[in-house]
Amino acid sequence: MPKKKDPKRVKMGKRNRQRGQELQRQIVRMAKENGLTKSFNRDRGGAQHEQGDVEIHGIYFGCKRRSSMAKWIKPEKQEIGVFIREDFGEPLAVVPAEWFLELLNIDQLHAKKNGRIESVATKTELRAIISNRGEFGSSDS
Repeated sequence: MPKKKDPKRVKMGKRNRQRGQELQRQIVRMAKENGLTKSFNRDRGGAQHEQGDVEIHGIYFGCKRRSSMAKWIKPEKQEIGVFIREDFGEPLAVVPAEWFLELLNIDQLHAKKNGRIESVATKTELRAIISNRGEFGSSDS
């Protein structure tokens, strides 16, 4: 005889899915507010998109929401972000979403200025963009 599902646990799972969807919508809204108009929620109607939860100008991102995060993963002091890495893994950067989306928008503006069709700048180009801007966000452009 199949085991009956606990109604409290079923309800909890539904709320967790809702919270994840809220984050996806929030990120897409923030991207559009930062001038990244080609931003879409790819995880609609419960059908998970194999490439990621949200798409911003052809780049896919996952969205993970937790009730709390480890304190060590959050920036402290005067840091804008944190670099993390697991043993034998690739380094990752944890930065505020607003800051990251502004950086993506700068890249898109740079691409249009140089006649490229919506491609992401190389690491060298991004460094040049940031260094030409001085401290992030201080330029009028």
